[in-house]
Amino acid sequence: MIFSITKVKKKRNLLSGIIYTNILKRVRKLPRRKFVDFHTSPTSENLTELLLFEKYLGFSVVGISFQKLYYDIEKISKSKVKKLFSEYFRKMFPEPFIKISIELAHKETKKLIDELFGEIPAIYFYSPSNEKDLESAIRKGYPTVITLELPFFVEVFSEKHVNLLKQARYLFIEIKFKELLNLKPAERAKIFGLMRRKKKYLEKINDKIIFSSGAEDIAQTISPRSFRCLLALLGVSESTILKGLSENPHNLLKCPEEAVIMEIEK
Repeated sequence: MIFSITKVKKKRNLLSGIIYTNILKRVRKLPRRKFVDFHTSPTSENLTELLLFEKYLGFSVVGISFQKLYYDIEKISKSKVKKLFSEYFRKMFPEPFIKISIELAHKETKKLIDELFGEIPAIYFYSPSNEKDLESAIRKGYPTVITLELPFFVEVFSEKHVNLLKQARYLFIEIKFKELLNLKPAERAKIFGLMRRKKKYLEKINDKIIFSSGAEDIAQTISPRSFRCLLALLGVSESTILKGLSENPHNLLKCPEEAVIMEIEK
């Protein structure tokens, strides 16, 4: 009797092992999802540290805002920025891109970017300061990305903006989480409550939403897994989360800024 029980247990363990191995083989064959932190804002001093940490957290693509680096050029040599970019950014992230504020969208900036980074995709963005500016930017349909901090989004965004966005072809709303991390617990709870009411708007335009950290240093970074947990707590669906962290940024990067401008000017 003891022998038969042992024999049955061995068969069960063997069967479990075979099933586990087959599942593992199938999982390994699945394509690995590439997560994007669409907006970081490092200085020349913490650029290397921030990029290394973003890579460690699991991001495959990272966007760097040129805002602070632009003003750092006066303090440091251009050769140092070139070295930082070529030795770290391009090696760690094979699909690099630069984000440029619309305030810096002039020929001198583009010339400087080409000199520092070579041929690299440039995404222009605009950060409205009030509801009127937001509506105006959506109606114009340019720049390609309208960047909003989460507290601003939950206070201002409405059904009217959803309807306007549905009419725009090449336009994305980027929601940054940097300010949320800096709020006091009571203020954060208020934002969470408002966000749960506004989540329905995200579902309606989930092909035009991008989530990003907006990190200026490693203390403000959020891993892809933490991002997914945070957004799930806010009531956002898994499909919208994956679109905002992966699919939509990649779709935007496939279309060069010049092509977007030409399409708008038609």
